[in-house]
Amino acid sequence: MPAQAVSSIAGHPHAVSYITGKGGAGKTSVAVHTAGYAASKGYKTLLVDIDPRGAMADDLGYADEEWNDQGESFFNSLRSGRPLEPVSGVRPNLDVVVGGYNLEDVLALAAAGKRPRFVNALHDCLTPIAADYHLIVVDCPPGDRLLQMMALTATRHLVVTTKFDKGSMRAAEEAGEVAAEVMESTGTVRNLLCCVMFDFDTGAARMRESSKALLRERLGGVAPILDSYVRHVPAVAEAIRSHGRLAYELEENPIPGVKVDAAGLADDYRAIAHQTIRLLGEKNQQAAAALAGTAQPA
Repeated sequence: MPAQAVSSIAGHPHAVSYITGKGGAGKTSVAVHTAGYAASKGYKTLLVDIDPRGAMADDLGYADEEWNDQGESFFNSLRSGRPLEPVSGVRPNLDVVVGGYNLEDVLALAAAGKRPRFVNALHDCLTPIAADYHLIVVDCPPGDRLLQMMALTATRHLVVTTKFDKGSMRAAEEAGEVAAEVMESTGTVRNLLCCVMFDFDTGAARMRESSKALLRERLGGVAPILDSYVRHVPAVAEAIRSHGRLAYELEENPIPGVKVDAAGLADDYRAIAHQTIRLLGEKNQQAAAALAGTAQPA
């Protein structure tokens, strides 16, 4: 499908899209834990759920809240061009733009011939509030190309998550293709910050290394693959979504009667978040230095 032409949009420099082409590869889990970690460290953080599944509602425990409108407010902003209206204080320093099934209406309108209008809609709705945040994290759907392009048009950076199977590896490669399409349509650069490996057994060092080698080959070595990875701990993963607590919240405030050891998984997510935020800062510093070097004297 050819790229749709949009105006030159560089993407917000403190905004990161989390993307993969296949469900179950850890995208939402890593995005939510990174945003939660940043907020816990004092960064004013915005988490945007552009996935019609609205899966992060379970991770953060707001699935049954009255204000969970399944993306209705989000869709209305995208359709009308008005600024996004985040839900404030889902955690201290963490605001959320709620997603859900109402975002499927974007796809319906696009099918009716309004696709070009929507490609840069998230960027435009995010711009009036972007300066209120130190970090913006966007959780993309795994397969809806238009919604992925909307997210990557709004953000300067992306993080790809993958599991060890070849299908997930191919899906990671497809995420890079979406970024290339956005760069072509906007005439601006998107940075693949890093790749995160998800759901690996702590004892499977050889498998991790072979998977990293395959991923480097598929992505052409354009981004680091983090040494930190998300370990396979299904009991903790289930507790996170069942109780709406992030891994470090389960570790710090155990739930009575829930016997899981969340410490290892919490450490994984902390390390990944810390490394990602560091890479984001480095990329933006490099871009600022490059811009200063090409500026013409007054």
